[in-house]
Order: sequence, then C-alpha cells, then structure tokens
Amino acid sequence: MQSLTDYFSETELCDYLQTARKLAREGGASEPVQFVVEQKIDGLSVSLEYVDGILQRASTRGDGLIGENVTENIRRLKSIPQQLPQSVPYLEVRGEIYMTEADFMALNQQQEQAGQKHFANPRNAAAGSLRQLDPEVTGRRRLGLFIFNIQQLQGKTFATHHQELAWLRKLGLPVIPAEAGIPYLSDAEVLAAIRQIGEQRGRLPYGIDGAVVKVDQLRLRALMGETSKAPRWAAAYKYPPEIKTTRLIRIDVQVGRTGKLTPLAVLEPVLLAGSMISRATLHNEDYIRDKDIREGDLVRIVKAGDVIPAVMAIAEGQRPSSRPAFRMPLQCPACGAPVVRETGESASYCTGSDCPAQLESKLNHFSAREGMDIRGLGSGLIRQLMALNLLNSLADLYRLPQHRAALLQQKGLKDKSVDKLLASIEQSKTRPLAYFIAALGIRHIGLQAAKTLAAHLHSLAAIEAAGLDTLRALPDFGDISALSLYNFMAAEVNQKLLGELAELGVRPQDDDSLSAPAAVSPWTGKTLVLTGTFPGLSRNQVKQRLVAGGAQVTDSVSAKTDLLIYGDKAGSKLSKAQALKIPLQTAADFEQELEAWDQSQEEQAEP
Repeated sequence: MQSLTDYFSETELCDYLQTARKLAREGGASEPVQFVVEQKIDGLSVSLEYVDGILQRASTRGDGLIGENVTENIRRLKSIPQQLPQSVPYLEVRGEIYMTEADFMALNQQQEQAGQKHFANPRNAAAGSLRQLDPEVTGRRRLGLFIFNIQQLQGKTFATHHQELAWLRKLGLPVIPAEAGIPYLSDAEVLAAIRQIGEQRGRLPYGIDGAVVKVDQLRLRALMGETSKAPRWAAAYKYPPEIKTTRLIRIDVQVGRTGKLTPLAVLEPVLLAGSMISRATLHNEDYIRDKDIREGDLVRIVKAGDVIPAVMAIAEGQRPSSRPAFRMPLQCPACGAPVVRETGESASYCTGSDCPAQLESKLNHFSAREGMDIRGLGSGLIRQLMALNLLNSLADLYRLPQHRAALLQQKGLKDKSVDKLLASIEQSKTRPLAYFIAALGIRHIGLQAAKTLAAHLHSLAAIEAAGLDTLRALPDFGDISALSLYNFMAAEVNQKLLGELAELGVRPQDDDSLSAPAAVSPWTGKTLVLTGTFPGLSRNQVKQRLVAGGAQVTDSVSAKTDLLIYGDKAGSKLSKAQALKIPLQTAADFEQELEAWDQSQEEQAEP
C-alpha cells in the first residue's frame, strides 16, 4: 500500500494538475484528463480481499509492504459484507477504518469508567480498536469503513474510477460519499470541489485530514505510473488549520512525566475541526510573554497538525488594565518542590524527586539496570502497585517487603517470583554509589556524570555537601550539570527522600570497579531486534540487559539481524524476520534464558 504526495496550497495543487496532464500526454493519451475529488478520511488504511465473492482476508497498511492480518476483527464489523451479491473471481479494495466523534467520546467515557487510559483522538481509537487481540472487543466498538479504491479486479472491467465506485456501492460495500465522485476537467472545478469539502469539514460526524484528487480514467492511470512511494495519478490536498475564537478562562500549569511544567489554557468550550475544545497548550512561559496572552482574553485557537489544540494569538480588542501578566510558579503545583529554569532553556522543571506527576517514570528509571537494578519490577507491576497505593514514592520500594501478601495477589506473581523481587530490592540497598546517583534521575546527571562524582567524592554525604565551585571543578562538569545537582541536593523534598532511603537501609557503596568489563553473555557480539510486549520486564529494561551483555540492539530488522525476540502484540518486524528467515525467540523463552544466565553468574560469584 502506497501513500500520497501532500500539497498544502491551491497553487501547488494546480501545478500538480498540470503535471498530471503532461504525464498523460507524454504517455500517448489524446483525451482530456478527468479528475475526481474525495474526502481524505482520517483513519487506518486497510485492504479487503474477496475470492468468489467471499471475504477471505483483511490487512492493515503496516509499513507499506507487510501489514497485520485483521480478518477476524473485520468480520465483526456489521457494515462490511462477508459475501457479495455478485461472485467475481477476485476483488481487492482499499479503504479507511474510522470512528465518529460521537462514538469516540462514548468510548473514552467507557475507558474512564473502567479506570483505563483515554484515547488521544478518533484515529488512534479506531486503530487501537481494529488491532485488538480479541475480535469481540473490536465488534463492540462502533467502527466505520469507507472504500475509496479498487486495487485489483478479475472477471470484470471498468473505464473509470467513478464507475468502479458506483459498482462497489451496488455490491453493498460502504463507499466514499457519492457526491465526491463526479469527474472534473478544469482546475477551477477541482478547486471548487475541494473548497466544498472544506466547508463541510467541521460538520462531518467523522474526521477528515484533507481531500484526495485522483485521475478518473483507469487507462491514463496505467500510463502515468507511480514512484517507489506514491502513485503519480493521485495527490492529497491538506487544508489550512481551522481557527476559532473563544475566551481564555484561566491558565493552569501541568507537570509532565519528566518534571517539565507546561502552561495549559482553560477555555470556554468551542467546536474546532470536529471536536469540542475546552483546553489548549500554551507551550511555555516565553510563548505566553511574546504573545502577551492573559487570563480573560479572547484568543484564537487552532489544532496544530489537526490534532493538538493550541492558542495561537489573542484576538483584537482592548483588555482591562487590571489583567496581570502570567508568571510561571516558583513551586511545583503537584508537589511544592522548587521550580528551576536554566539559562538558555524555555522550559521550567520541577526539582522534586517524589513529585506524584512524575512518579511512574521515576520508578521505572530508578529500578532499571543502570540504576538500582531491581529485577522483576516491570512497568506493568509498577502501575499495579501504584493503583494499590503501595508505591507513592521512591522510598516505598523499600517498604514492599512489608506487603508480601499483597504482592502475591497480583496477576503473574507467585511465591518464587515475589521472593526474587524482594531479594533484588534488598540487594539494591548496597548498589555502587554511581548507580544510585544515576537512579535518582537528576537532570543532566547521567551514569557517566554519576561515575565522575563517585570517583572523586566517594560518598553520598560528600556529594550532598559539595559546593558549586567543587562541582564545577570536576572533569567534564560544567555550570549546567553542577547547578542542576546542587539545586537537587539543596531541595528540602529531596533531602527528605534521601533521609527516608537511609532509614530504610539504603547504603550506596563506593566502588572502584565500575569500569570492569562485563562477563561474556549468550548475546555478546550479536545484533538483536525487540518487538511486542514482555511478560516480566519493560522493553527498555530488556534492551539495557542485552546491551550490558555485549549485544547491539537495533530498531529495524535486516539481513544483518542475528535474532528477533518477540512478545505479545508483535507487529510487522516479526513478519519481516520470518520472511528473511531470521532466528526467532519468544519473550518468555528469553526471560527464562536471562534468569538462567543471572543464576549462573551468581553461582560463579560465590566463594
């Protein structure tokens, strides 16, 4: 499945129309080129294949060459016929799966009631619903489909695209709206059709992200051909983003997972590009100051990339002089820790190590191999324990031994795995100092900087007491990293955390052997690729373990790949590896091999 070339102005599109006519003439065509204009549905591309009139296979676009088989899920959609009224030998059609705005809002309401994460937009909701492992879940979600092209057809011929669409409609297939299928000859007619779709855009029950212009005559399409990425007989026109005016009620400040503070506009609700918008991003403090945006202003909002609502400017008019200018808070609104903004940066950051807005990502980072190396504590288990209020801070990790009974009630945890987890927590109390410092997630202080600190200052107490001049004098330390560490250690909330950890027995050790070479592992020297989900570890933890074992982990499958390790929900990488006959290993088998390797290393380390 190919994609389309995008055009962003009417002038660019008219140039494309002239090019299309030129290509047709150069191919030997004498008749004038006819065009059709269709809505560009904002959804997930799929291919449906019918053999002797019976639906045989449905697949997603994937990477364009290898897609996902979603046949059983597609069979659950009532709008798609399983058998056609006419038995043609072979028919392949391409379409777009979508979800209406109303069904999207209803689905998110269900997600909220079930305590599950919201979908970001209808397109993501449609894609996620179609790819469900359980087809019954797909069937319960109200997905629609618009067919927009015949890719292959045996046993019947047509002269034009709009004739094909009319025939598909008679077969009972859900076809792109009929009013878009009239052929046009002139640039003016094509532009008029595009403008008409643009005017309808905000009133449609589903999302569109542009219009598609296609050559109507199938013979001319064959003459014009295609590039390696896109057909020359079709193009996509992207509309300028819709702009609406509404009242800015107030400016809230959200804290992201990295501690970044982002100002957020709370608005009087307004319909924008098919969605009711009541919040929009304001980016950062400089953006607000440059545009002089204040609470109570009339503002113009836009969907950046047709997805993320943003305030672009204030509307013209006078404002009362009593409206104060916005200032970023000096304390984090989530935890009260000091907020810092470093020289040369536009963003402000919370310095609190136990900030609840950052807690999940901090727990994952803290327990990772290059941190405290707490094995068996994956991201899924962290979320479960947070939901049970057993993990409300980094220090709570060392209180988990008090909750062994609660751990045993968690899915996938048994006596042996719980005991190993608790033993790993206990062992982490004496991690080398450098890894402890790196685990704290201090901005600009990675593992290498932490090793420098450990090598020169030797103890946590010395690091806590170090002044700015001492820190600046360290090798490879500059003003930014020195100030970041100094501010972190000076913050009361972080002093409290370090005190709690010490009371719970965490005693990071000075270690002179940090740079000692790792033992040779089963993966040393191999090039590996990961795909899907893993039962006991996060993908990042798996990657860290493999890299520590001397492997190279890459993002794409190629002939140079030595092994693909795959878990549940594996995608196109698995199919490609199978096609290239690359050795495969399941995630469960890998984790067993990793456990056996760890055990062998522990046995070798025993006196």
